[in-house]
Amino acid sequence: MAAPNPSCPAFRTWKGVARRQAWRAQEAAKTSPFQPKLNIYVPADLQSVVAPRPREYSQDDLEPAFAALRANDRCQWLPATTAIRQALSKTEGPPIDQVLGSGVLPRLAYFMTLTDVPELEVQAAWAVCNVASGSGVHCRAVVDSGALRPAVERLGCANPELREQVAWLLGNVVGDCLDLRQACLDAGMLEPLLAAARAESYVKAQRQHCWLLCNLVRSKPRPRHVVTAVLPVLAYLGASLTDSEALTDAFWALSYIAEDTPAEVAMASLAVVARAEDALRQHDTKPSSLVQAAAQLLGSLCGGSALPTQVVLDTGALTHGLRRVLLSSEQPGLIKQAAFAVANIAAGTRAQARAVSSAGLLPLLCAAYDRHEAAQELRSEVVWALANMAGKEDSYSLASAVVAAGGCRVLGSHLAARAWSAEGRDVRAVQAAAEGLLCIARAGSRPGTAGWDGSNPHVAAFIEQGVYDYIRTALEQDLAPKAAERLERLLEEFPEPV
Repeated sequence: MAAPNPSCPAFRTWKGVARRQAWRAQEAAKTSPFQPKLNIYVPADLQSVVAPRPREYSQDDLEPAFAALRANDRCQWLPATTAIRQALSKTEGPPIDQVLGSGVLPRLAYFMTLTDVPELEVQAAWAVCNVASGSGVHCRAVVDSGALRPAVERLGCANPELREQVAWLLGNVVGDCLDLRQACLDAGMLEPLLAAARAESYVKAQRQHCWLLCNLVRSKPRPRHVVTAVLPVLAYLGASLTDSEALTDAFWALSYIAEDTPAEVAMASLAVVARAEDALRQHDTKPSSLVQAAAQLLGSLCGGSALPTQVVLDTGALTHGLRRVLLSSEQPGLIKQAAFAVANIAAGTRAQARAVSSAGLLPLLCAAYDRHEAAQELRSEVVWALANMAGKEDSYSLASAVVAAGGCRVLGSHLAARAWSAEGRDVRAVQAAAEGLLCIARAGSRPGTAGWDGSNPHVAAFIEQGVYDYIRTALEQDLAPKAAERLERLLEEFPEPV
């Protein structure tokens, strides 16, 4: 083979190409002092300088925040949502209608699903919760936005603040009306809620779970499957909760269920009943809202059959909790609840009514009636208690106990004072007062003791306590027909002695 000819032009070209290729190979083998453009390393202290900064949004001018929510710039979603939430958290004039009119509510519901941005989830749920705190129209808009599904799914999430907000949101919706309560149940809320309520340890979330359960059973009709599922959880919470606010809502929830099924509540919640009675014993040191809820629970249980009433009596409520409230409390609302419980106990069996008398509660009831002239609901409950005691058939001793406590005067004065202005339950209390006086008079005409001389001691008490004067005053007013008929019969059967 012939050697290359250096004088040939082709040789010179080949030589240049070879040199160029050799140079490229050498350059490729060298370590570059620069990193590729897409892999630039930015130190942590400089990242805030290089990365785009989120804007600051004003809660007083929400239009830029609305625009940011509609856009796809993710770094703006959190500050914009926070500004909207802050505006909706205002105590006076929150711009709920403005938020609804902007059309961003479904966007907020979508943000509740972004598990990779936990703070955005919380702020979005909080904002939607504030919308649901408005009117029924606002609650309906929350449901229509699709917020129920992500709220239900996050009842048991790892973020305690998010658990609190979604439970609060659902509580607002459930408590609005029966249709929206059913919408929450249709969204599958019940089972996740019960599981979350049992497992919750974060106090603020516990409060919202109990409030949600309370709203779930507040309104009638209460779905039977809901009551069956909720009752064991409420019994567990009522026996184990340490936070008074959460316990208050648990007591109220059980009292609502007890309106329908007192025996079931009593047997499933023995520890809770004892705890409610203990709250009454310590009424002067416990929060008043807790004590009132406890009294309501005991009163609702006593409004059923003899069994749940006896469960309450077995806790010592008559001689301890209820007695202490009537003896030393100056809160009309609490005394009213205690009188309501006593009235229901007095409506039970004769033995249970005797227990009321033996506990010395009748004079305390009459004293409470006299102390609280402006508390008409309290006074009505006292009248019911006295009338229920006096109305026991063939019970001279119970009627006499009412007379001895000054109950005739209370019944008569209530008739005279409330005959013309009574409404609702108070109308029935006026009728009960008239019925009670008639029963007392009739009981006095029967032999009650071995030394009975044929006279009617109760009629004598009527004269002493001014009952006939009260009756005449009541009949001169626009008295309810049933009450008027009872009083006229009383005057016919037991005319005032001349």
